[in-house]
Amino acid sequence: MPRRSASVLAERSAMAVRTWCVLKPRPVFAYHSLALVAQAIGAGRLGDAQRLGWNGMRITLAMAAALGCTVFLARSQIVGLYTQDAQVIAAALPLLAWVALFHLSDALQTLA
Repeated sequence: MPRRSASVLAERSAMAVRTWCVLKPRPVFAYHSLALVAQAIGAGRLGDAQRLGWNGMRITLAMAAALGCTVFLARSQIVGLYTQDAQVIAAALPLLAWVALFHLSDALQTLA
């Protein structure tokens, strides 16, 4: 298989995993956290709003770290679900490591 084809297939595999990570319940959690913060601000409880906001960030970061670690540790098995081609697997494994790291920052910006 030409190198370019392997790269395209590896990128598609990484994007499929990234899409799966985004579709997890993290955005729903972010919306609920935002609602709780907004209610606290509306009620004049600024201290509670700040506490709720930071707790939401911590929980989101913990969820994202757990999912990112899972993707990183299981990246060989995940890529194996998409292909058995050795070139594609070799090209996809580093991409999934980056997906795991990217997921942390993306999770925080969803809530922020």
